Amino acid sequence: MKKTQAKVIASALAGRTATVIGFIGSIFFLICFIVALATPEMSADVAVVIAVFVLLFILLIAKGKQITNSITRFKLYVFLISSQRITSIRGLANNTSQTLDFVKDDLQSMIDKKFFANAFIDHARDEIIVGGVSKPKHLAAPQTQPIHNHTQVEMEPYNCPGCGAPGIKVQKALIICAYCGTAFK
Repeated sequence: MKKTQAKVIASALAGRTATVIGFIGSIFFLICFIVALATPEMSADVAVVIAVFVLLFILLIAKGKQITNSITRFKLYVFLISSQRITSIRGLANNTSQTLDFVKDDLQSMIDKKFFANAFIDHARDEIIVGGVSKPKHLAAPQTQPIHNHTQVEMEPYNCPGCGAPGIKVQKALIICAYCGTAFK
């Protein structure tokens, strides 16, 4: 259960680390490149090698940004699925200004990376199913059973500490997030 939270955190950390190292390395080697060009006794081969390092660090920045953007999209998907009850791929695509194919591939990639716990894409309905079985199309939100005893049950809002998914639960009750699998009270 905590594995999904750890994977999201590790991925976010890897993205930030790659971006920071990429910026530091590219600035350092860019300065070295300028010095190499300004020094008349420096060979052209050294300048080319330094330029290659600059390009490699720029690629590291791009990869870090790609990972960071993926984590941002994951958090947006979790918000849309949990708060807005949008599970259709088309609905998610419309709300994220992405193409249908991009969102489908993005969600599948996140499922494969274990960002979502117990999730799959129902290709027949073209929707993401999180935490189990697909609901009938005519149900917009999960149905709850009425409490038949006369005791007062106090509810409280929550945000999952693992993925940020909001919801409502019985006060002080243990809950397992349907999106990332994190257990919390």
